[in-house]
Amino acid sequence: MPFLQKISEAYQICIVSDTDTLMLPDFYKEYPIKLFTSEDYGSYKNDGRNRMFTEVIAYYGVQPDYTVSNLEELCAILEPGEPAEPA
Repeated sequence: MPFLQKISEAYQICIVSDTDTLMLPDFYKEYPIKLFTSEDYGSYKNDGRNRMFTEVIAYYGVQPDYTVSNLEELCAILEPGEPAEPA
């Protein structure tokens, strides 16, 4: 997966999934991708304490301040040069 290879060279990436670990395909194991699953954190949908997302924030030590909201932003991230600024 050229996309995952390229983006993992420039960014820390993770999978946050409301699932059990065995339900996920193994593709992510070939890349430096941290996996957070509901099973691992006992935090399924409607978890009022949002334990899984709290763990994601604690793991990276930062507050979420940037998301990719459209394909144009994603293409800009992958092009050589400076990273795209948040919209």
